[in-house]
Amino acid sequence: MELAPSVVRQIVLEEHGQIRRKLGKIEDLIQRKDYSTLQNAFSELAHFFLKHIQTEEHILRPVLKDLDAWGDVRVDRMNKEHAEQRVVVGKLDEMVRTKQPAEFVPEIQKFVVELYKDMSSEEAECLNPDVLKDDPISSGTCG
Repeated sequence: MELAPSVVRQIVLEEHGQIRRKLGKIEDLIQRKDYSTLQNAFSELAHFFLKHIQTEEHILRPVLKDLDAWGDVRVDRMNKEHAEQRVVVGKLDEMVRTKQPAEFVPEIQKFVVELYKDMSSEEAECLNPDVLKDDPISSGTCG
């Protein structure tokens, strides 16, 4: 059973909130130079983020695909972005476990900035209530 677009929007936005809290914790740990706790916090973020990607693919992908004529383009873009993010998260998780902070901290900081940007862009373009709504008569644009 496919969820209503408004329900999908709510679920994804709630997960974005959880991701933002985890990112904030990571930024705080970097600022305090608490690298041993940072390793655990990043591992927790990586696990949650990969689960979030699966959630988006399971519940958001079908809704975006059927919104309008641009559905296939949006889904292709999502698939490509998720594939890239999986690779980046895997590499960072490996770095955090095997490298020194001087090597992994700058990479984590870049990832944090990019993830904030990606979520904001997704929220503005695809999770906007004018786009992802239950009334299919007048849909906005996404992407």
